[in-house]
Amino acid sequence: MIHSGAGRIVPMRMRPLSLAERQVETPTVRLSALLAGDRDIDGRTGLRLTDYVEEITASGFPAIRGLPPRVRRAELDAYLDNVVEREFPEQGYPVRRPAVLRAWLAAYAAATSTTATYARILDAATAGLANKPAKDTTLAYRDALSSLWLLDDLPAWIPGHSHLDRLGQSSRHHLADPALAARLLGDVAVVPLALLGP
Repeated sequence: MIHSGAGRIVPMRMRPLSLAERQVETPTVRLSALLAGDRDIDGRTGLRLTDYVEEITASGFPAIRGLPPRVRRAELDAYLDNVVEREFPEQGYPVRRPAVLRAWLAAYAAATSTTATYARILDAATAGLANKPAKDTTLAYRDALSSLWLLDDLPAWIPGHSHLDRLGQSSRHHLADPALAARLLGDVAVVPLALLGP
């Protein structure tokens, strides 16, 4: 029997390393100063676009990031394969068509930093497919992937104190690590989208 950990274990989400944690760059603008009302923003960086692209595809997972590029890509692909082929069935979601789930993940990756609807993501994932999965199936994909902490949607942020306005906004789609999105889209396809935002 496996103990659920209820009342004894507090789950904590660990996100990929930031650029500062990777020691790639020293931050020159402090969030605390901005929140305190400091309007004198004079941040600079020596990083170029190619450096950001490298960091996005290098992964923020500490165990993966230091590997040679070829091994790193293999590790990220294995991570995604493991989610589809093993983690899903263990969560109680048997996958009849793994290729469709993989295509859904790729479409979700293409929607990085957007508020695209799940119907639009499904349409992109199943273009030309006669026997499309039902909406309930793709919502189950989303729920299972969220419980596995592979999806990491960013809640809407609206300046001001209107909680009702904020709650009415859609979250922006993100995967746990931008390198996973890059792998799903062939490494570089997602990079301009991730850098330029919505």
